[in-house]
Amino acid sequence: RTIIVRTRWDAEEDEKEKEQALEKSVLEKSLLEGKAIETELELKKTKTTKDSLDDVKRSLEQQLTEVIQSLDDLTERYEVENSILEEKVVESLNEVKIVEDRAVVNLQEKLDEQREEMFAEFRREMEEVKENHEEA
Repeated sequence: RTIIVRTRWDAEEDEKEKEQALEKSVLEKSLLEGKAIETELELKKTKTTKDSLDDVKRSLEQQLTEVIQSLDDLTERYEVENSILEEKVVESLNEVKIVEDRAVVNLQEKLDEQREEMFAEFRREMEEVKENHEEA
C-alpha cells in the first residue's frame, strides 16, 4: 500500500489549480456570454435590416398604389372629358345640319319665289302680246 501524504504546499497547489480552473471556467462562461450577446446583436441587426426592408417594401407598395390610383383617376377624368367633347361635337354637327337644312329651305323658297315672279312676268308679257295681237 502506498500512503499519500499531502502537505500544505500540495493543498495550496490544489487550491490554485481549482482557482485557475474556476477562473478558466468563468472566462469560458464570459466568452460564451459574449458570443451569445454578439449573436443576439447580429440577430437584432438582421431583424432590423429585415424590418427596414419590409418598411421600404411597404412604402414602395403604397407609392405604387397611389400612382395606380392617380392613373385611374386621370383615365376616368379623360374618359369623362372625352365623352363631353364627343357630345359637343355631335351637338355641333347637329347644329350645322340644322343650319344647312334651313339654308336649303331658304334657297328653295327663293327659287320658288323667283320662278313665280318669272311666270308672273311671263304671263304679263303674254297678256301684252295677246292684247297687242288683238289690237292689231
